[in-house]
Parts: sequence; C-alpha cells; structure tokens
Amino acid sequence: MACDNYWQALFDKINTMSDEEFEQLCNELDSERNLFVIEEDADTDAD
Repeated sequence: MACDNYWQALFDKINTMSDEEFEQLCNELDSERNLFVIEEDADTDAD
C-alpha cells in the first residue's frame, strides 16, 4: 500500500511539473541511465 502511495505521489508531481522541469528531470534520468549502461559494459568487458 505504501508503494502505491509513493507512485501516486510521483505521478502527481510529474503531472504538475512545468515543461522545463520535466525536461530537466528526463535529462538527469538519461545521464543516470547512460552511466549505468557504461558500467554494465565495463563489467562485461572484464570477463
């Protein structure tokens, strides 16, 4: 149940963001994702 409340709060926050705030959030998430992918590739190369 707490998880549902978390997701609802997150969706409410996203729905009330300005376009600029949303774009910044997406850019930050892309940066994090790219970091994760680079680390994953490095782990694969080490094998």
